[in-house]
Amino acid sequence: MGLVVEELQGCSIFHFIPLNDLPIMQALVEHCLVNSSSVHKQEFKLVCHDDRFIWVRATAKLVENENQQSSLLVVCEDVTEAHDLTEKISFQASHDALTGLANRSEFDRRINQLVALVNADGSEHALCYLDLDQFKVVNDTCGHLAGDELLRQMGDLLIKNLRKHDFVARLGGDEFGYIDV
Repeated sequence: MGLVVEELQGCSIFHFIPLNDLPIMQALVEHCLVNSSSVHKQEFKLVCHDDRFIWVRATAKLVENENQQSSLLVVCEDVTEAHDLTEKISFQASHDALTGLANRSEFDRRINQLVALVNADGSEHALCYLDLDQFKVVNDTCGHLAGDELLRQMGDLLIKNLRKHDFVARLGGDEFGYIDV
């Protein structure tokens, strides 16, 4: 975290946890108090001295000293790199590499969510399917690099002209899908 021992003395781990992760740390402490014989693990973010966030895997256990006083021992391991890699892999699994838009699988997942929502609350949504006519001609006459650039620009155009809460995806080839959420 970039601090020396003197700067850490008198501080609680709670000083370094962002507000939205405080409930996670509080739950970890409660689990340790309820089941003091077990080791407990949890991941959450810590704020570094330069306001940078890191992900840590905390291992915590309630321990007693020779005077029967209890303390919570928490050892944190920086897992930021692994967390970032997991997020990157998750993003790649749900997004089109060329346009950066969601892919067909993510589009299908979103449609299934909305169908369940419609069945539950009767809400209404619009679905639009867009297929670029004569796209093969662009690839055949101008080359695949030009076709790829056209798809990227089409994705950018869709994103720029939709509302923030709407959802757009590249379904494959020259096909795009849009959901009015």
